[in-house]
Amino acid sequence: MVRTCRIEEAFEAEASASPDKTAVVCHDQNTTYEECRSGSLALAAAIRKAMPATGLPVGVLLPNSPEFVQAVLAVWYSHNAVVPLGYHSTLESIKRTAVSLSICLLYTSPSPRDRTRSRMPS
Repeated sequence: MVRTCRIEEAFEAEASASPDKTAVVCHDQNTTYEECRSGSLALAAAIRKAMPATGLPVGVLLPNSPEFVQAVLAVWYSHNAVVPLGYHSTLESIKRTAVSLSICLLYTSPSPRDRTRSRMPS
């Protein structure tokens, strides 16, 4: 019989079994399962605090990176739905997607350039 599980459950099992094993490689940056898990769980707690309901769309606007993986896992850990937004998309395209999918929360980079780029007008 094939056992099915959620992605975050499979990730958690691997992180528990091999916490020091490399989980994400991006360019010259390696992140272990434990680093990824701890970052994801901390962000998941912040997401749950910001929006206690579950099953809601959360936008993730980050470049391909370990932080992107952590953000996606965090949204899953918080029992919400991930909406990956094109990092190099125009502000208008991001806004259209956010409005049409009723994104409740947008997670993006803390970089000032990126924050300005991703700010969505009301």
